[in-house]
Amino acid sequence: MKLSLQLKHKALILVAVPLLFELIFVASLTVLLRQAETETLRESHSKLILAESNSVLRNFIDAGMALYMYQLSDSQTFLERFQDLSLSVPEKIKTLRVMLRDSPNQTEALDRVERVSNAGLKILGQASMLISEGESVSQLKNSRQELNNMIQELMSEIQRFSKEQEKAEHVNPEAAAQAKELVVRWLAVGIMLNIVIAVILALYFNKTTTQRLTVLMDNTDHLARGETLSPFVDGGDEIAKLDKVFHRMADALIEASRRKQELMAMVAHDLRTPLTSIRASLSLMSMGAMGEMPDKAKRQIDGAEKNTKRLINLINDLLDIEKMEAGKMEMKFSECVLQEIFDEATDSVREFAKNAKVEIEVPETDITLEADQERLVRVLINLLGNAVKFSPPESTIKLAQQVKDDSLEVRVIDQGRGIPPEFKDKIFVRFQQVNPEDKQEKQGTGLGLAICKAIIEGHNGTIGVDSEVAKGSSFWFRIPLKQTGENA
Repeated sequence: MKLSLQLKHKALILVAVPLLFELIFVASLTVLLRQAETETLRESHSKLILAESNSVLRNFIDAGMALYMYQLSDSQTFLERFQDLSLSVPEKIKTLRVMLRDSPNQTEALDRVERVSNAGLKILGQASMLISEGESVSQLKNSRQELNNMIQELMSEIQRFSKEQEKAEHVNPEAAAQAKELVVRWLAVGIMLNIVIAVILALYFNKTTTQRLTVLMDNTDHLARGETLSPFVDGGDEIAKLDKVFHRMADALIEASRRKQELMAMVAHDLRTPLTSIRASLSLMSMGAMGEMPDKAKRQIDGAEKNTKRLINLINDLLDIEKMEAGKMEMKFSECVLQEIFDEATDSVREFAKNAKVEIEVPETDITLEADQERLVRVLINLLGNAVKFSPPESTIKLAQQVKDDSLEVRVIDQGRGIPPEFKDKIFVRFQQVNPEDKQEKQGTGLGLAICKAIIEGHNGTIGVDSEVAKGSSFWFRIPLKQTGENA
């Protein structure tokens, strides 16, 4: 049975497994470090004890030598040194007892060392008194012999003490080195295991999450291009569920697109044709083809004709923008004269501007460019028509052009009410208007600027507006003078 994990469980694995390993690794390393530290401390403690025990023998011998030098030179310096060394031997034995407080087994051996050293110090003390009293060398001969015997016995006891000390502490000079080497090896092994675990978890996460997310992302790209989606990703986690939702959404979008195309086809064939016939009939009636009519009836017919024309224009705009956004409307590029485009556009709106008491100022230009002349004329007609609609009477609309960096910039500048900053981008979206009342008052459809945007983008250009409320607007578009690539 295949285990299906949720993303939260996979995330927990990614965190818990390395954390658990690190805890085990740190705990093991701590134990090894403590062992190495114990071995090191044990070795150091044993060395201190042995050094202190050897110093007992050394001080004892030095005391004998100082006494001998005192006998030869009768110098108080050697006598004082003898006395200091004699006092230091018991102090060092006391120090050894403190150092061996945790090793009661060594007490007996230390007692023997103390007995021998005390006996030797007693002999040295007696010899010191004989020397001070001026006794002959022959009288000291016996003391020297006893002292030599005592030194030999003390050396034997200290050697015995040292061996028993090493045995009691289990001191092995190689143990500390081996413990340190074991720590270094375990540290290297831990690092390698950590790397292996990280690689395994990365591969696991890549296979179960990253690769499947890539499939999901590819599907979004396929959907945007209208291509067939990749098969469902396997598993039962959030990614698989999201992929299923995405497939359902894609199916719904495809179905909505199909119905939209059917609606557009119906609008094009079942609405536009009869509306065109109705408009033609109303136009004939208005011109008196059906006989003379009363003024009231003629006004009604004229209104009906205008509304029919408006409906036909709306249908045409809808069909055009659908074609443009679907990439089905091809641009017919040719060598164009900008002056002809200006003149044709202004002629189309001149009567409208005259009725609104607005002037259009057209500059003279000799600029030529590669473009779809018919559609650029339509862009200017839309921009000029909007400018006329929103310009006050007795105002002037100006056309302006500028060539910069192999691009043409055209502006339509009015003295109207302006556009608030928050609407500068929205007005180029279909059915978006600054004031909802404009739809009735200005008889706008909200499609004109969207169509302009689609046409300009079809020319590899950009469109926008600079505006200040209550001071007017400057609609502009920029397109290359020469088209390149597939559009050329």
